[in-house]
Amino acid sequence: MTGSASAASGNPIGVVDSYYVVSGGVGVTGWALQGDAPTIPNDVHIYADGTLIGATNAGVNRPDIANAFPGYGPNHGFRAEVPYGGTGNHTICVYAINHKPGAANPQIGCKVVNFPAPPRDYTLKCAWPRCTMYLSRTASYNFAYGAYTPSAPGAIGVALYTLVRQPLGIFARSYYSRGLCIAFQVSAVPWDTQSMFSYRC
Repeated sequence: MTGSASAASGNPIGVVDSYYVVSGGVGVTGWALQGDAPTIPNDVHIYADGTLIGATNAGVNRPDIANAFPGYGPNHGFRAEVPYGGTGNHTICVYAINHKPGAANPQIGCKVVNFPAPPRDYTLKCAWPRCTMYLSRTASYNFAYGAYTPSAPGAIGVALYTLVRQPLGIFARSYYSRGLCIAFQVSAVPWDTQSMFSYRC
């Protein structure tokens, strides 16, 4: 058990033992309990930069908590992984929710967590004013089935956006089903050729 506190008051107490980054989100572990409801697990809310991003219940078996707080039982731990799409540094805070409506919901932990930017799912090769964008296998699937719009900076991005708004899905799905990936040839000059083609990936 990390940390300890008196459970004599009626407000919840607890500690966040760890914060960790997962794919597409953040995870927290810890414990929480309440003095005037010793055997009832508390809800736990998770915030990022002051915005609620998830909730869980502190009902996981933690024998160390039972040993530290006799009479409260072991079911006061929590482990949660919640979706979060931020990158860079963000403040993750955790609150134990009081069983009594309108009473205090104390913060039991807060930490600045770094979320690395996801790897690019395309390769961009440019010789101004033209660029060729090669989508990865995953990005090719997402584009073929309507869940992904590739992006690129500046005027090249405008040309690409204009191109991918065309009804290209049937061709993209055909490429993907044959084991090929999707690529785009775009130009910042509007009258140049803008095209989608396949390549072996």
